Amino acid sequence: MAPGEGRRDWGAAAVAGLLERGIPFDAVFGLNDALALGAMHELLVRGVKVPQDVAVAGFDDIDEAQFASPSLTTVSPGMDEIAERSVGLLIDRIDGLEVGKTAFM
Repeated sequence: MAPGEGRRDWGAAAVAGLLERGIPFDAVFGLNDALALGAMHELLVRGVKVPQDVAVAGFDDIDEAQFASPSLTTVSPGMDEIAERSVGLLIDRIDGLEVGKTAFM
């Protein structure tokens, strides 16, 4: 785990730090696609083959992921469902209905 912000440069810096310290790893998971894309870029610049040597995945499913080379494996958080549920809860609150604690599934 590497602390930082969810930007490409942080993903690249995290991977650079691992490589420079000689820490072995065979996969990287970015908490968002920007981190994962930065990590993937740093690996490729340093001659590490993705996905043959190190698998890289992100979380967001942004359009840019499919245009990376190789394309980035990414997890879709289900934004349509999240938006639909959020709007439904907002409408319930506007209508004065009591909105209980709910969990997204």
